[in-house]
Amino acid sequence: MDAVVDVWGADRVGVRLSLFSDANNISDSDPQATFSHAIILLNSYGLAYLHFVERQTGGPRDILRVAI
Repeated sequence: MDAVVDVWGADRVGVRLSLFSDANNISDSDPQATFSHAIILLNSYGLAYLHFVERQTGGPRDILRVAI
């Protein structure tokens, strides 16, 4: 992130995270803990946006409430 923000400026950088995707058979037993930590770190950069991707198309649309 440091290198990207140094080149483009934080106001022109966005990050996309997919909390629940199982693409390529990957998974996380505790995505809330993993991504909460990532969000806290990314927040310090003052990015233009943070984009969260839902499950794959056609999958459940349950909402996970995350307290940060």
